[in-house]
Amino acid sequence: MNLPSRAIAVLGLLIGLGATSLFAGPMQGPAIKYSIYDRDPDTGNGPIEFLSAGETYRSDFNLLEKGFDPLTMKITAARVTFAFADDNGDRRDEYATVYLGTDIMLDNQEVNGNHTNAPLNYDYYYQEWSITNTSDLTFLTSLQSGILNYKVMSTAPTGQKCGDFYLKIAQLEIDTECIVKAAESGSTALLLGCSILGMFWQRFRRRSIGPAA
Repeated sequence: MNLPSRAIAVLGLLIGLGATSLFAGPMQGPAIKYSIYDRDPDTGNGPIEFLSAGETYRSDFNLLEKGFDPLTMKITAARVTFAFADDNGDRRDEYATVYLGTDIMLDNQEVNGNHTNAPLNYDYYYQEWSITNTSDLTFLTSLQSGILNYKVMSTAPTGQKCGDFYLKIAQLEIDTECIVKAAESGSTALLLGCSILGMFWQRFRRRSIGPAA
């Protein structure tokens, strides 16, 4: 195989690789962990809201304001935490129901906790999701928007009366990895192929023309 043919073959291979990457869609690069979280309140010491019997508190987590970019970062894991404290104002049991979007995280969960030695003595509840668990993928995909609405309700099991309590902390944490767009890797392959072709062409020209007279 002469030089031009060899150069063309090499270029063809690289163009093929570049085209494959170009049309394969986004692919994930090396995992890069980010410490991104949205916590209310920022101090982590509460309270956010005092919920009287039967009251509902609504808010949202906004990761976009905390450095999360859905175009360049893919969420690989998430953890939501809520903390409560009893007001100790009556002998009635307190129960909380927590919704994340339209999904129930806590359903008539009895909450206690107290303000002494805050925030260590709060009553904490959390849930975690990871891309390693197939059942978690739906939630993580919806979270990719960067916004998660939630509501906390003072509720009670059937036959009991609602109590009142403090919602002290609400927090969303995520781990992410970088998204490397395939178009970038395809362009790199094409550029490399053109450079190699140029090198082969220069060598061929020198051999064809021969030494100067």
